[in-house]
Amino acid sequence: MPTRSWSVGGGPAPPISGDSRSGTDALVIERARTLQQFFAQPFHAAAPFTKRPGSTVSRADAVRGCGEVLDGVHDDLPAEAFYFTGSIAEIRGGGVEH
Repeated sequence: MPTRSWSVGGGPAPPISGDSRSGTDALVIERARTLQQFFAQPFHAAAPFTKRPGSTVSRADAVRGCGEVLDGVHDDLPAEAFYFTGSIAEIRGGGVEH
């Protein structure tokens, strides 16, 4: 069995190849990538190392955002738009939710 290496905070996920995937499979994979990027949120404790300010996202906002990603609400945005940002409102450019 091949060994998998997972990178924490290592940037966007590498592309998954496979032209034989159905449209549904491709959609599921793209949403999984988006969700992975969404959960790579900037933490306040990491700010001195990443040189990026931390972001606070409430549990309720994170769960809601997760559901929206899985439901396809944000399929119009590339997965990279979700990397190292905060809430869905920040990703959409609407500012920080309170």
